[in-house]
Amino acid sequence: MEGARFLIVRILNVIGGIIGLFLGLRIILRFFGANAATPFVSWIYSITNSLVYPFRGIFGDFYLGGVVDTSSFIALIAYAIIISILIAIVNAIFNPIIVQQDTHAHVH
Repeated sequence: MEGARFLIVRILNVIGGIIGLFLGLRIILRFFGANAATPFVSWIYSITNSLVYPFRGIFGDFYLGGVVDTSSFIALIAYAIIISILIAIVNAIFNPIIVQQDTHAHVH
């Protein structure tokens, strides 16, 4: 059972790492004003558009020496939280906390 838990947690960590990598690249490319018409930048944007879409419009982008893509930042944080919750659920399923009942009578 421990092997299955380890495998699932590892897969979730890899997925989270890949999402974080792509969203991080998107944030950096947007900040430095990368040309969206170039194949690499276009590819990164096309991959991350569906990840960022649910978070668009929550806050507007702003300029701080470059464009700060707030939707991508929110997405990055949200996916990190989701992956952490999923890992916690997997750990709880494979390693449930056993609550021992107190069998001693309490005298008041």
